[in-house]
Amino acid sequence: MHHNDFKNIETKRLLLRKFQIEDINPFLAYRSNPEVAKYQSWGDYRIEQALEA
Repeated sequence: MHHNDFKNIETKRLLLRKFQIEDINPFLAYRSNPEVAKYQSWGDYRIEQALEA
């Protein structure tokens, strides 16, 4: 599936959708959280990287 073909999936409690620019700060906070990162394969994460994602 090409990323442009993604369709939103919505239930009463959940919405899955493509990232939007207003998601960048919460996404950056999540990726920068050391309690999250210790269980993942990433280290420091900068806003420049989030903008490229």
